[in-house]
Amino acid sequence: MAELSSFEMRLFDIEKDPSKFNTLLGELLGYTPKWTIDQTSEGNYYIRLGNGVVSHSSDGAGEGIVSLFSIVDALTSTPPGGIVAIDEPELSLHPAIIRRLVRAIVRLSAEKQVIVATHSPYFIDPEAIARGAALVRVTSEIGGSNVYQLSDQGRAALKKIHDPENPNTKAPHTFGLDARELFFQDDGIVLTEGQDDVMLYPSVARQLPIGRVPGHMFGWGVGGAGNMQHLCRLLQDMGYRKVAGLLDNDQTATLPKLERDFPDYLFFTIPAKDVRDKNAEGARPAVIGLLENAKILREEYREPMQSIFESILAAFGGDATQAPASPVGGNA
Repeated sequence: MAELSSFEMRLFDIEKDPSKFNTLLGELLGYTPKWTIDQTSEGNYYIRLGNGVVSHSSDGAGEGIVSLFSIVDALTSTPPGGIVAIDEPELSLHPAIIRRLVRAIVRLSAEKQVIVATHSPYFIDPEAIARGAALVRVTSEIGGSNVYQLSDQGRAALKKIHDPENPNTKAPHTFGLDARELFFQDDGIVLTEGQDDVMLYPSVARQLPIGRVPGHMFGWGVGGAGNMQHLCRLLQDMGYRKVAGLLDNDQTATLPKLERDFPDYLFFTIPAKDVRDKNAEGARPAVIGLLENAKILREEYREPMQSIFESILAAFGGDATQAPASPVGGNA
């Protein structure tokens, strides 16, 4: 008889009373497949899966289903107070299943500790973190790995950006899926006030000799100048050393506190009140921005914006004619 792994041995026990296992499996898949443990003529065991009148072996099910069986087994067989460690659960799973798995893990973590090592922003759950889940970033650098963990101050800063009890209905995307990719990027992060900035600073840069905004722009902006300090706290905790913030020139009063609290980061006010022109609306006066309505950079702003981008690029480890250099190694 073929030698069985500990997981396969547990499946025999699960098959005798599969209700708890099947309930979670069905929740994650969106349906509950019929499954049995069969044996080949050579004595090898395998899982046979059925859905309606169709069935096939686990080899035909794909790696995602097989991986999901192992994850569900770990989550359902670990007793309250126990520890479950899952390495890269996102592998070969459909995004819809990943979303359901995140919800299940958050729910089950109330009774057992669940540790997830991941490269997927889906598992960066801001509501769970705000309520006490740990967030740890591991980087591979010269001399070995470094481990950074979100502090209590960082958790409070995250809650100011994404508060589950008081959601930001005007900018729910501030810490959405795009923004959560932050924790899987190399160093060299550029923070801006809002989504207009993320969309239009690249247009500004393309009209200058520098050609592109240095580094990686954060999500869809920090959700207003007042949030920049909270993002900087988060980045500081997570070990980011190269960070730059761009503010409209009506935010000059914000600069001193940012520079005092985060002396290793760079902050600039652009030479206009906004990245683009804005027409007057009601009591709100018109705004003259870096870009005219036709998205053409105003001539008087070319030199100061080139200087700002060059300063960022130099701080990130490059020059005005090449892309920023990435740090040694990457994120884990």
